[in-house]
Amino acid sequence: MFLFSPLVVLYMVYSVIRYGKYTGKELMENEEWGYEDMDKEQLK
Repeated sequence: MFLFSPLVVLYMVYSVIRYGKYTGKELMENEEWGYEDMDKEQLK
């Protein structure tokens, strides 16, 4: 099992890089970072 685990991890990394798509909202030009689950007003 430990012999094949690096192969599984490499396959998962490849599939995320190859087929993964970001579906979240894009940041505005004046925003440096953002959270998907909280509004800016809640963070203070």
